[in-house]
Amino acid sequence: PAKVTDHDFWMAVDLPILERASALHVLTLPGWESSRGVNEEIEHALRFGIPVMLVCPFGRAEPMVINQPAQVAA
Repeated sequence: PAKVTDHDFWMAVDLPILERASALHVLTLPGWESSRGVNEEIEHALRFGIPVMLVCPFGRAEPMVINQPAQVAA
């Protein structure tokens, strides 16, 4: 059985909730680009046509909207 600290456990809980969201806001704290979970959430949101907003905690006033996974890697 999956443990509550297991990535697959949390994705099974998280992704169905995300499918009902109007947008995904990603707080771009250090290391967010290499987070397996964040990347799966972004790909899932885009697959369902859910807008993804990258929110910078320091500086940028407006979130950056991405429409394709390639924009995340840039």
